[in-house]
Amino acid sequence: MLIWIYIVARYYGNFLISSFIATALVILSGSWLYNEGSNSSINYLYILSLIVFLSITKRKQHLYVSLVVIVNLVLLYLINYLYPELIHP
Repeated sequence: MLIWIYIVARYYGNFLISSFIATALVILSGSWLYNEGSNSSINYLYILSLIVFLSITKRKQHLYVSLVVIVNLVLLYLINYLYPELIHP
């Protein structure tokens, strides 16, 4: 998926920011579930990804992007709390 986003951005000049953010959040969520959840250092990757997302979006979109990342984290913490058996140790 990330390769497809790169090809579209490179050859067609059309960078799809929303699909890039969604793909990155899916990858981060998967690594959250397979790397001990909130006990791992994946939280720092979320901070780094939020900084990258805010740097590639326009100022008007910063609130929406921040909300999407925060909602994703809240859902992952709820999964970590309610269904700890889904988290791979």
